[in-house]
Amino acid sequence: MKTTIKMVEITNFRNIDHLVLMLNDGASIITGKNKLGKSNVLNAINWLITDTLLTDKYGVGENDIDSIVPITHKVGEHTSVSITINTGKVYTKIYKVTYTSDGRKINGHTTQYKINGKTVDRMRDFYSDLYQVFGFVPAFTSLKINEVRLMTNPLYALLILDPKELRKLLVAMGCSVSNEELYQMGFEYMRPLELKFGGKWEDVRALAKDELKAAKDDYKLHESQLQLFNGLSEEALENYRNELAILNKHRNNLVNQRAELNATSDDAVLKDLELQIKAAEIEEQAVINARNLDLDKKIKDLQETLNNTEEQANKQYQEMTKGINEEISKVNTERLNATKTLNEILEQRNPIYKELVDLEVSETRLNNKINEKSDLLAKALTQDNEIECPYCHATFSQNTSGIDIDMLKTEIYQLQQEVQTIGEKKVELKNSIESLDIRANNSRIMVNELLKKSNELNEALSDIEKPKIDVSDINLQISKLILEKSKPVDNPKLAELKLSYQSMVNNANETKKSKIEQINNEIRGLDEEITNLNIKLNDFSRKEALMSALAQDQATINDKEAWLGKVNSFIHTMIQLINDRAKEITGFDFVMLEENMTNDSLTEVCYALIDGVPFKDLNTADKFKYGIRFLEVARKIASIKTGITNDLPILGDRFESISSIDTIKQYTNQQLICTRVNESGEMRVE
Repeated sequence: MKTTIKMVEITNFRNIDHLVLMLNDGASIITGKNKLGKSNVLNAINWLITDTLLTDKYGVGENDIDSIVPITHKVGEHTSVSITINTGKVYTKIYKVTYTSDGRKINGHTTQYKINGKTVDRMRDFYSDLYQVFGFVPAFTSLKINEVRLMTNPLYALLILDPKELRKLLVAMGCSVSNEELYQMGFEYMRPLELKFGGKWEDVRALAKDELKAAKDDYKLHESQLQLFNGLSEEALENYRNELAILNKHRNNLVNQRAELNATSDDAVLKDLELQIKAAEIEEQAVINARNLDLDKKIKDLQETLNNTEEQANKQYQEMTKGINEEISKVNTERLNATKTLNEILEQRNPIYKELVDLEVSETRLNNKINEKSDLLAKALTQDNEIECPYCHATFSQNTSGIDIDMLKTEIYQLQQEVQTIGEKKVELKNSIESLDIRANNSRIMVNELLKKSNELNEALSDIEKPKIDVSDINLQISKLILEKSKPVDNPKLAELKLSYQSMVNNANETKKSKIEQINNEIRGLDEEITNLNIKLNDFSRKEALMSALAQDQATINDKEAWLGKVNSFIHTMIQLINDRAKEITGFDFVMLEENMTNDSLTEVCYALIDGVPFKDLNTADKFKYGIRFLEVARKIASIKTGITNDLPILGDRFESISSIDTIKQYTNQQLICTRVNESGEMRVE
């Protein structure tokens, strides 16, 4: 038997105070004027079945569940919706709001679920039972969709779902194409890119487009650069090369002439003067060496005198400070010994002090045991052995029958003996520590006194001034001798020979220098002409390189365009196959990629086309008609997957645009609950 909703009862739901409607098993049209609450009846049923709300437009789910509470809501009132199934089973959902302490503001809510009037503790159990009655089992559990809404709202999937979620739904319904299928269709060249790009084929296309654009940009750049060399011809190139060869030959001749002039030998008179100058320079160097040898001896004697003077001053200072230094050394030795003694005393004291601390801890522990056992002994020896309660002041007897008094006394005595032994040991340790403290204090006093005496001796040592010696006269004599070494010797014969030589050289080379300067000027002119020709020849080389680059650019463009064509063919084939399978399975055309004319890119979309018109642009009647057709396809596929046919009702708002309910009923045999506006002053079901 098919499951249907026979009755719906609504209380305090938005503008509905209380309403009971009897529904038909086939189609139930809820009619009445605007603002009566027809849409809220659907919202109430949808809220109970799907746990979501419908808006006034297209059935988009709202997040504001608190909006179901009426504006006129009062403290203590609750919102509730009940549906009665044709089997007689009743499902109730109650929404209870809580208020602030002053009762002025809602600050929370709780939701209660009942089946046949009996409270169900968990929401999950409520819906599990409800969906079992309607035969609903989720078939698309891996998707982020509300599958109950998919089965009850004709507009949910084709109008409301995010494009990516609708595409996932189509895949789950079997409208998918594997990459392997495409590879087998001649697109094997795309296989290596699957792992690299993770199957994001639009990224492959974007990269291909970027590479093609880069190749075209390179072509345009090289083309614009080539225009600068359009005036260059092969005839001009040959003329430049011939002219450059002539200029280089002429320049080489001039360079050879200049080398010959520079290599022209001097006459015999110049050679004789050169020999005389060399002999005079040797004699001059011998005189300088003899002079410097004598000066070095004098400098050495003065430095020895300087060293002896400083040594005598140092000896005199050492004699003056000898007594104080010896006393300082003695005091420092005594201070080190005293410090060593102090450290030894402290090292002896530390283990004794630690032993004393350990004994005091043991003594405290033993005294605590003695006190405990003494208290117990005192209670055992008390005649009436009565104790008063400090709270209720009642008296009661303490049972001491199990206490061995003699044994207890013996234990106390033994503990007292241990405490006495510890006390005696403590006295010994304290005496040892006191003796060591006296010795340590004496050592500290001695160390401080020796440190003070050492400081006083160091101050006295600093007051003794080192004997002053005046060695400025010796240093001055040394400086004068060093300066004397750097002076040249007077050699008029060498100066006369050099003057004669230079005069003869100048007169003999005047003509040669003039010729060389003339050759240099001519070479400089040739170099300038050769440079200009090389620049022009380089332009020819650059032109050839650019022409070669353009050819390579065009080849690259051709390759990139061919590759982009292959990628586009792959993507469009894949989308076409998906569309074909979607049409085969659902009966709808789908658009999944759109070409962006602004930036020539592909945009991911997913929407249904009805005779070439996007679903969202259809009129209301067609939206419901084709929405129900798609809903029925989803139900059929879900039924195949689960093996169960669900009877969830189909909810449709604003059916006034539909001339006859029969135009809708032909597409489904499920229970229809719809709304339509008329002029009736009250809500009723037709």
